[in-house]
Amino acid sequence: YPTRNEDDGGGATTAWVPLATVWAQIKARTGREIFQADSPTARGAFRVVIRYRSDVDPTMRLLWGDRVLEVRAVGDEDGTKRWLSCECEEYGP
Repeated sequence: YPTRNEDDGGGATTAWVPLATVWAQIKARTGREIFQADSPTARGAFRVVIRYRSDVDPTMRLLWGDRVLEVRAVGDEDGTKRWLSCECEEYGP
């Protein structure tokens, strides 16, 4: 989850703190390449399903090995609070 660290000059940085290590089912949804600052950047969409947790929200990131998935939306998979579905996007070089 993100934490904000303010400095003496009035600025701030964001640091990422691990919350938990969990099992996940990861399915690729789409993949595309966009141009950002005149260089191609891969962008992929993934659906990640984990055991239900009430402390996951769209401000967070998921790590999958060395890949970073930004959480865009979360929801109770089947209404029973057994599984949590996270819609994520990956950004990378």
